[in-house]
Amino acid sequence: MAHALKTPVIVAPAIASTDAPSSALSVIYTAAGDFKRYVFYWANPNVVLVDTGLVARAPVRLCYETLPNYGVLAKSACEAKIVTPALERVVEANTLLSGLGFERGGPVARLWG
Repeated sequence: MAHALKTPVIVAPAIASTDAPSSALSVIYTAAGDFKRYVFYWANPNVVLVDTGLVARAPVRLCYETLPNYGVLAKSACEAKIVTPALERVVEANTLLSGLGFERGGPVARLWG
């Protein structure tokens, strides 16, 4: 709605594992989960509010442990020019982190609680 009205938008994600909240696009899927289309917006969200209390209660499994645990193995896989589970994990983490960095257009506010 904010996009159509060209007004500021505030996003309040319930998870901290994707770059979607700060992105200037949405990926639309069918009810069956198949890709349907992209929707590009005129700007990134103006504010992304993350309830860190909610995030703290979520399962722990993000990029922090992936890079130190699999980084050396992934480097070895690249040197050998082979795909391994370690390489796949590091590529996934790097893709996420680069997306977060690339799409960091809106300011972020923290909610303590």
